Amino acid sequence: MKYTQIVLPLLLLINSIVPAVVQAQEDVITDVNKQENGYLLLDKGLQFRITDAINSMYNFDFEKAERGFLVMRYTYPEHPLPYFLMGLSQWWKIVVAVDNKSHDALMLKYMDLTIEKAEKMLGDNPENKEAAFFLAGAYGFQGRLHSERKNWTSSTFASRNALKYLELSRGEEELNPELLLGDALFNYFSVWIPENYPLLKPLMLLFPKGDQQLGLKQLEEVAKSSFYARVEAQYFLFRLYATEEKKPFKALEITSYLHSKYPNNPYFHRHFARQLYAVGRGREAKDVSLEILKRIDEK
Repeated sequence: MKYTQIVLPLLLLINSIVPAVVQAQEDVITDVNKQENGYLLLDKGLQFRITDAINSMYNFDFEKAERGFLVMRYTYPEHPLPYFLMGLSQWWKIVVAVDNKSHDALMLKYMDLTIEKAEKMLGDNPENKEAAFFLAGAYGFQGRLHSERKNWTSSTFASRNALKYLELSRGEEELNPELLLGDALFNYFSVWIPENYPLLKPLMLLFPKGDQQLGLKQLEEVAKSSFYARVEAQYFLFRLYATEEKKPFKALEITSYLHSKYPNNPYFHRHFARQLYAVGRGREAKDVSLEILKRIDEK
């Protein structure tokens, strides 16, 4: 796995979002009251309404997804969640063509806005695990992009902040399994990074030592039980099973599911073909690869 894929980007993933219709004022007031009484991430009503937009994002219908995110921004203008989702949408545009830098500025802008809103929340309540979670996620994505662009100073700064807020966001029982993704990534990569990149050992000494096998188990739990972080956990699992853990059949199981659920996501499509080939299912790999080439020809 490349360094650019492991700069501990604590990923906060939301599994879907509102259709682009402004909710009735009565519903908005109800949601605001829920937010005041607890974390927005625990709002079941919001979870129900946001399904469509995030699924659209993963299926690369960005126009539909971002309409939903803008509605959420209208409803929760001071919460980091809608800004994070807009930044995440830009990130998925980058993932499939990393040499294309046209989405970089907007992605970084939305993550900056996420940080601004989350810092205010944390300033109002230093024990707010949700705010720390968003800060870890936003800094993590910034660090990941900067590392892709070989902006090593910016990447190091962002990644250190991500680690700091990741530590602050851990251990909130009420938000599990959403926050468990952070624990899982920390457990796995806090061991993996110093073993594979000795120059980063001094940085990792500032944090507790992790447990790789526990990290994998936690990723599996998030992939099964989380509402917000499920797809991101699956993303990390199939990459780890395909490379570090040498379990290609497990990687195939996940990529097969992701491709069937999000058939227009070219990243999942490519990895599904790759895993078919890795387990010796050459004829199927050929058919899937020809479909990929057909879609490229059709632009």
